[in-house]
Amino acid sequence: MRNSSKRVLKNTFFLYFRMIFVMLITLYVSRIVLDKLGIVDYGINNIVGGLVTMFAFINNALSGATQRSLNYELGKSNIIGARKVFNQHLILYLTILAIVVLISETVGLWFVKNKLNIPEDRMYAALWVYQFTILSLCVTLVGIIYNSAVIAHEDMQVYSYIGIIDGVSRLGVAYMISTVSYDRLIVYSGLLFIVTLLIQVFYYLYCIRHYSECRIHMQWNRSSFKETGKFIGLNCIDAGIYSFNSQGINILLNIFFGPMVNAARGISVQVNSALTNFSNNFYSSVRPQLFKSYSNGDLNYMKKLFFISSKYTAYLYLMVALPVVLNINPILKLWLVKVPEHTSVFTLWVLVYSFVNVLINPIRSIILATGDLNEYVKWGGSFSLLQLPLIYIALYLGMESEFAFIISVFIRALYLCLIIKISMKFKIYTIIEYMKEVIRPVFMVTLISCIISTLICHKANSLFHHDIYEIIGKTAVTLTITIVSIWLSGMTSAEKSKMHNIVKKVILKGIGHE
Repeated sequence: MRNSSKRVLKNTFFLYFRMIFVMLITLYVSRIVLDKLGIVDYGINNIVGGLVTMFAFINNALSGATQRSLNYELGKSNIIGARKVFNQHLILYLTILAIVVLISETVGLWFVKNKLNIPEDRMYAALWVYQFTILSLCVTLVGIIYNSAVIAHEDMQVYSYIGIIDGVSRLGVAYMISTVSYDRLIVYSGLLFIVTLLIQVFYYLYCIRHYSECRIHMQWNRSSFKETGKFIGLNCIDAGIYSFNSQGINILLNIFFGPMVNAARGISVQVNSALTNFSNNFYSSVRPQLFKSYSNGDLNYMKKLFFISSKYTAYLYLMVALPVVLNINPILKLWLVKVPEHTSVFTLWVLVYSFVNVLINPIRSIILATGDLNEYVKWGGSFSLLQLPLIYIALYLGMESEFAFIISVFIRALYLCLIIKISMKFKIYTIIEYMKEVIRPVFMVTLISCIISTLICHKANSLFHHDIYEIIGKTAVTLTITIVSIWLSGMTSAEKSKMHNIVKKVILKGIGHE
């Protein structure tokens, strides 16, 4: 347990180093791209590219399934089993790839041409964006098996470096489009495809050199292949419903309000992605240990990791999201050259939605670790499908675009309650334990931090005479209040003692070093 905990901390460090660097680059790239493409082309890129990346649910689903299966075998030091998993999953990936391309080039292409709200003079560029995005998706889909191998081996240092290279490359692409005379939207999509291709080639070369199970040797075992296919299939259905809902909102916004509203949603998603990565990096370093502890039968350690990751992932997200909520207008004003209408409101609701997701992800990993997805997909998926019909009805009745996000948050909160109930069947933890160890402290910390921070920041508005000072001042106040509330209401005595010892050791080490 001690070695596992040290590994989690080490991996967390590398992931946060990667996240901070990539987050800054991503936000800056969004500013450049929005300025150089313009609001309409940025919206077109978001809706058309997003239509293809709706199939990215397959990437996420397969990645989670492969990590779980590889961790299960690696946790038992079964290299032969890991090699079998690698090759069987690769066969499935190639099969799914063919299906995705077929759907994208038929139904998807028809939908872009006939149903999306795109200016006629930009349809040619939109179709090029669509094709480049399909190519990027294909490359990424094949590369999932290698990305998953890196994470399953907990080689987060390499994963971090590749992420940084990817971020720097995308920054270079953003600058390059400002120098071209040809259609910038087409050039931007083409260059992003080249970056994606080179990154996946690097993953491939690294894995075949360092991991013995990553050797292509097509094997066919009907019984085990059927079992693997069922597990991946259920995982794809679950992730597919989530992605369908997400992109479905984008499509409905486009149909009812046009590409400028898609641009606003695209910006809000960029902000959310940056903040979500901040909290999820801690969780990503824990998840391989969750899978391995289950495969080893160490359910006590698994439960401990589950409670800690659920609680502290929520705290980390709150620490970065609350300052953004209270500073959203000055942040957007400083960040973007032109701020699309509705961006601030969309961002607030997207952040609330993601806060609920932060609590859902660890529960989903518990279910994923068991391999029993039947009830989770059946009931959870069916309930999630209510989201788009309700949003369509609301927009059809003339409600404002913000209601699409409000309905999403409401459905997602109910979904959280549903999967908590479903996860009880595995008897890894009880509802009483979960309420005591996760829900109660997270609720108290969130309530205290939001109320006190909002009151103080509202009173202090008149003290700031410049946006940057307002952002720094409110962020400092909000972080202080959140950290104090976590210490007073969100940590157990044992956790406080451990934190005190860690800080003490760091201070003493620093003094001794000097």
